[in-house]
Amino acid sequence: MQSLTTLPEGYAVKHTFDAKNVVLAVGMNIAGLILAFLFGGICAFLVSALRAVDVVALFLDWLYQPFFSLVTVVLIFVVLVCHELIHGVGFWWFTRAKPVFGGNLFVMYAGAPGWYIPARQHFVIGIAPLVVLTILGLVLMLVVPASWLLSLLFLTAFQAGGAFGDILVCGFELAQPRSALVEDTGLKMTIYRAE
Repeated sequence: MQSLTTLPEGYAVKHTFDAKNVVLAVGMNIAGLILAFLFGGICAFLVSALRAVDVVALFLDWLYQPFFSLVTVVLIFVVLVCHELIHGVGFWWFTRAKPVFGGNLFVMYAGAPGWYIPARQHFVIGIAPLVVLTILGLVLMLVVPASWLLSLLFLTAFQAGGAFGDILVCGFELAQPRSALVEDTGLKMTIYRAE
């Protein structure tokens, strides 16, 4: 099935995820923070084992080096932009139309309003940033100088936690029949199913 610009006859709304829903947004942020800590712990264990470094000592050094802390804060923005660009490439790949990008103080997004994308294709779009940025982060952790390890560890864990909403949506999409379609405006995602 291909992406469509017209919803087929007989399809109706099954689920809606709206970033403007305060309860959903707060819940996803809390869950994302928990996921970031868990993922950070796993990454720290892997880095310690593979690079034979003391992550706790690195953390203490990192706290006393404002340069690395400042650079990490700046790189958070870069990671967020890369995350949305990867979504945008996915939207373009499956629709061949220019995606929309936006954001404010609380959220950045990419979307393809007016397009009804098969749920399996939207799953790929949704999970791609997590997979690409996690693999990139883990590979870089093997080769960067030790002084950059903690910043990279933090960024990799941060992006994984920030992808919690994508993970949640992808879970819903896997439970949908193959004929399900998704419209993603960036801030609101709607799953349609044949009645």
